[in-house]
Amino acid sequence: MKAYASTAAWLLAESGLTANQIGRCLDVPGRALHSWSHGTTPPPRCIERLEELKELILSLPADNPEDRRALLLDSAKGPSLFRRFMDTTPRSQRIQFTVPLIERLGA
Repeated sequence: MKAYASTAAWLLAESGLTANQIGRCLDVPGRALHSWSHGTTPPPRCIERLEELKELILSLPADNPEDRRALLLDSAKGPSLFRRFMDTTPRSQRIQFTVPLIERLGA
């Protein structure tokens, strides 16, 4: 099994986060995590982020997914660890058009 596949599977099982929450941290759909855990190759930008998220979760003083989830989502003292990690994820480049759609279509 490839390292990224086992990391994705571990995150799904042990982080306490849903696939959609993990996907938000990586700027991908949640279903991508399930594909990666079964061997589909993630985009290169996601492989490093998978490992970074796993390291963050392993650094938490928790022994089970429920406690990890609680620590990740705790925002009592400001933004949660989940939010701070998510905010460091580069978002996909979105095409920005300065020409209105109607003009691009030639109408």
